Amino acid sequence: MPAPALTGPQYLGEGLKLILSPGLRLFVLLPLSINLILFCGLIYLAIHQFELWVDAFMPTLPHWLSFLSYILWPLF
Repeated sequence: MPAPALTGPQYLGEGLKLILSPGLRLFVLLPLSINLILFCGLIYLAIHQFELWVDAFMPTLPHWLSFLSYILWPLF
């Protein structure tokens, strides 16, 4: 039998209440903060490495292909 349509959002609200309970707060906030720091650091590293790659790659192309640098950044 299919569940009612509001069951998902209702469980989401109950989950948020559980996350904010004092006993689980440490077990939620600590891994979340570690993951956030790692994710931000890896995004910074990826953008920096992509910038270095584009800077090294573009001089090897003919001048008429210089528009590729504007196309590569949104694709990244």
